[in-house]
Amino acid sequence: MINRIPPVKNEIEVQVLNHTFKFRRLRWQDMTKVNEWIVQHKMQEKLAIPACGLFEVSGRAITPDEALKILTTIPRPALDTLYKFYKGSMDPHRMFNSAPLYSAPDALDYSQSLAEEEGESDKAVDELEDYLTQKFGHKEVQEELEMGRRIVAGTGLAGAVSREQDYLASVQGKLNEEEPW
Repeated sequence: MINRIPPVKNEIEVQVLNHTFKFRRLRWQDMTKVNEWIVQHKMQEKLAIPACGLFEVSGRAITPDEALKILTTIPRPALDTLYKFYKGSMDPHRMFNSAPLYSAPDALDYSQSLAEEEGESDKAVDELEDYLTQKFGHKEVQEELEMGRRIVAGTGLAGAVSREQDYLASVQGKLNEEEPW
């Protein structure tokens, strides 16, 4: 069985002082206007929120500016009651959780870890070369390394060497090709 989320009330009707006040549910986009009104008119949130949400009084449609004028004429205790009814009759806000955002490692720490990994891999290659040298002899290992380098150079395999070495080799080759001044 699928649990369905109940529908959200978009309109709230409040009866105060022989008038019917209809409020709409405020969205997060409306809160910027509420905050502007609080700063601009130096008012409390208890007045700004109902003024932005009020859209009809006793069957007559009104604008938010008219709503502000109407709500300022209402006595303070009645306005507090109106605010409590408005906020209390709304459905509770629904909260959703999401996966935490990916946070990249610090650039300096990451480059240091890459350097450490590169050092470890270089050490492993050196150990392998030493092992092969002991097993087969220095000359055979050097011939095998040279043959591997020729294969890589002949095929143009770009990922065979690290980018730094590839870049340095290309720069060195360009420097050797240039004419001396």
